[in-house]
Amino acid sequence: TPVPHDSYSVLSVSSSGKYLGIVWPDIPYFSVYKVSDWSIVDSGSARLLAWDTCRDRFAILESSVVPRIPIIPKGSSSKRAKEAAAAQAAAAAAAAGSAASVQVRIMLDDGTSNMLMRSVGARSEPVIGLHGGALLGVAYRTSRRIGPIAATAISTIQSMPLSGYGSSGLSSFTTYDDGLSSNRSPAEAVPQNFQLYSWETFQPVGALLPQPEWTAWDQTVEYCAFAYQQYIVISSLRPQYRYLGDVSIPYATSAVWHRRQLFVATPTTIEVVFVDAGVTQIDIETKKMKEEQKLREAQTRAISEHGELALITVEGPQSTTEERISLRPPMLQVVRLASFQHAPSVPPFLSLPKQSRADGDDSWTKEAEERKTSEIAVGGGGVSMAVTRFPMEQKRPVGPLVVVGVKDGVLWLIDRY
Repeated sequence: TPVPHDSYSVLSVSSSGKYLGIVWPDIPYFSVYKVSDWSIVDSGSARLLAWDTCRDRFAILESSVVPRIPIIPKGSSSKRAKEAAAAQAAAAAAAAGSAASVQVRIMLDDGTSNMLMRSVGARSEPVIGLHGGALLGVAYRTSRRIGPIAATAISTIQSMPLSGYGSSGLSSFTTYDDGLSSNRSPAEAVPQNFQLYSWETFQPVGALLPQPEWTAWDQTVEYCAFAYQQYIVISSLRPQYRYLGDVSIPYATSAVWHRRQLFVATPTTIEVVFVDAGVTQIDIETKKMKEEQKLREAQTRAISEHGELALITVEGPQSTTEERISLRPPMLQVVRLASFQHAPSVPPFLSLPKQSRADGDDSWTKEAEERKTSEIAVGGGGVSMAVTRFPMEQKRPVGPLVVVGVKDGVLWLIDRY
């Protein structure tokens, strides 16, 4: 398929860096190039392409050819004929969009591609977005009208406390008041149309989420971040996908993970989020299962080497010591590294109005004020940096920035100007 040089294209690189994927959504067409010799190893008709961050495999959204509107002869002036033709074309376009499926392909060692899954997901809604990462994210076009079950789920998410300073009952999932959406209900403002899938089993992981603007995945496959207009949601991936919390960093443009730290760039600031997943019951159970598995493997090796006699034990006084592991909630710490201002500024999280408490509860207010000056930049950062180990807030470059990564203890950025 000939591709015009001025056509809009989207470029993405595989996890190993050996392959470059280019998709032209307007044509629609995609090609996968082998970087070593720039040969085309795969191509076809597709509007979207997303890579797995763990292996050289990718997902594409197939594109079906939409039939054109039938041409009405000049001699025919029937209004009904024109309306019927337009309706027929619209129905055909909708059917083509619904029929488009998400395929998963993998690059083999010999440089050829092999199809792993012809159609991911069993949902009937049209696919409008693909997000690559340790999990495959698929966004669907859903109706703005959401049922009671989904509305209840959204309400439950909104009731989750923030993991940062104060543990307020208000979450960043709360609808942002932009002057236009004040009359909308939370269910209307946050459509749940984003589903995560496993690259291995192609089965759904977790429930439906709001579609993020972009995603960032930890290279060690421990954490992920989903960016929205007014906040960033951070989740843990091991031992299972789990929501940790959200931080109020609005209008984030890019981010990169490095050793449980998320470096975020916004149009005016550079922030870093320190992530501690805490300890949950599933973590303790997983640790016990691993210890039991190691014990069984050791017994199997002993039997293979010495036979059944290896399992003979002598009864005697035994002292059993059980290691008690206390549960610990997750914690997210946000520190502002740079901004347009010279002096350290208060991030938007801590500049929110104080939440009303029960009458006469002055102890909580006093304790909160003390924590603002004594703790290490929890949930907002930049306030007590003068007495902490964090660096002083720097002046941010003017141009649009892209966070590249951390190397040799230095955070690397690209100034697009």
